Amino acid sequence: MATIKEKTQGRGPDAVIDAVGMEAHGGVQSTVAKFAQLGAQFMPKKISQPMMDTVGMDRLGAVYTAIDLVRRGGTISLSGVYGGQASPCRC
Repeated sequence: MATIKEKTQGRGPDAVIDAVGMEAHGGVQSTVAKFAQLGAQFMPKKISQPMMDTVGMDRLGAVYTAIDLVRRGGTISLSGVYGGQASPCRC
């Protein structure tokens, strides 16, 4: 990130493209998400469902990097869909 800022004299690029895909692995966030999901499956549904509805499990590191990098008034283009690990179904 520092190299890009340096090459653009601190301004940032005019546009950033995030070609969304599913991560095969991740760092600390994926470990925390994994344990949260494992723990939630053993809880009663009345307790686990509100937690899964409000706790986001997407790994949005690339989006946050794009926001930090792009120049003010620049363009961020997202191609794809972030697939959350929590089921959106309220069955």
